[in-house]
Order: sequence, then C-alpha cells, then structure tokens
Amino acid sequence: MPIFQECPHIFWQTCKAYELRHFEPNFAILRDVLVQHGGQDIMTWFEGISQEKWARVMFPIFRYNILSIIMPDEIRWVSAAQQDLPIISLLRSFVDMLQRIYADRGALGGMLHHELTPYAENILYRRMRKSEPCEVTELYNTEFFVRDFTKTYLVNLREHTCDCGKFRSSGIPCRHGLAAYRTYMMLQEDFNTVNIYFTTAAYRAAYQTEVVQAVPPQSEWHVPVNMVDVLPPLALS
Repeated sequence: MPIFQECPHIFWQTCKAYELRHFEPNFAILRDVLVQHGGQDIMTWFEGISQEKWARVMFPIFRYNILSIIMPDEIRWVSAAQQDLPIISLLRSFVDMLQRIYADRGALGGMLHHELTPYAENILYRRMRKSEPCEVTELYNTEFFVRDFTKTYLVNLREHTCDCGKFRSSGIPCRHGLAAYRTYMMLQEDFNTVNIYFTTAAYRAAYQTEVVQAVPPQSEWHVPVNMVDVLPPLALS
C-alpha cells in the first residue's frame, strides 16, 4: 500500500505504542497523513477494525506477556484482575500464574532445535534482507565503514557497536553489522555477534532449570513467635 510505504514508522509507532499518551498522538498523525493522501476510505476501514486486534495499548490487561514477565507488571495485572481478594489468595494467584508461564515456556524450550530462539532468528532474517544493498569498506581489522544509501556508519565487530545504535542496544547485529560481518567472514574470522541471552540454551536455562514453588497452606506456615502478634505502629508524641 503506497500510503503506508511513505509513513511506515508512523503506522508501526501507533501499533506498538504501549501507553495511551503515546498511542493517541501517533494515531492522530496517522489519520491526518491518510486524509492528506486521499486515504479517507482506508481510514474508515481502519477505524472499523477493533483496536484490540492491532493496537498494543488496547490489548487485554494481561498484555504484559507480549513483551516480558517483568514482576511489577505481573503484580499490577493480578491486582487489577483480582483486587478484591484477600492478600493470601492474591499471592496464590500470582504464584499460579508464574507456574503456568514457566511450564508453557519450558515446554516450548524443549521443542526448539536451533541455536537461536525464533525471536532472534526472525530479527536476523529481516535485518539480513535489509543489509543486502549496503556497501562495506574495511578500515582496520574489525572496523568497517558501511554505506546505507546516503548515510555511512562506523561498525566495530569486536565491540559489537554501530553508529545507528541498534547493534549494542538490541544485542542482535543491525543491518550494517551484518553487512560488515559477511565481509569479515571472508577473512576466515569468527565472532559471536548475537547476545547469549537470545540462544536456545539460555532460554532453556531460564525456564527449565528454575521451579516456581507453590505456596503451602496457611496452617503449615512457620511464623516466628515475635511476629505472631502484629502490633500497631507507635505514635510519635
């Protein structure tokens, strides 16, 4: 679609926005661009689709699972879904949810047979395709100038850096790093360019070697004697 080819960053920023304060202005810009380019029919069709199907900010409240399992997000999700439960029941729900996540991802890890996870492989594949037009000039040892259309980037394969910033921040080679890496491989050298955290071994180590223990019944808790009676805080005079 020509319109989206002219403003792909606006479209994807709108889709990937994680908070309303980022989604709403991006969606307004996208609407204006479509209208200016005669895409009113597209915008009407676009608005007719449920935003829960394409906008991350509108995903169900457990959308934390799309990106990660960061503990504060987990607690917020449980608190919102079961906020009226007693604290003990709330903790059990939290533990049960973590057990399901670890079980599902542990089972997935057993089905992976490549060195890298599917997430890393997909990113590498996309960046490989984008790296094909890049022109590479060797500077010294592991340093290269990589020309990407009108811009030139300095790539250091040993330091895993590129002027675009994606190589170091993502842990996966950017298009410029991959172009330089292809050239460098001609010199029969080998560098591990993908962060170890994206390997299948690391994925399995995270979800197959750790076990989330169940919360025992409250009757089996061993509470120190000095903590049995909870006293109110002392009032300062």
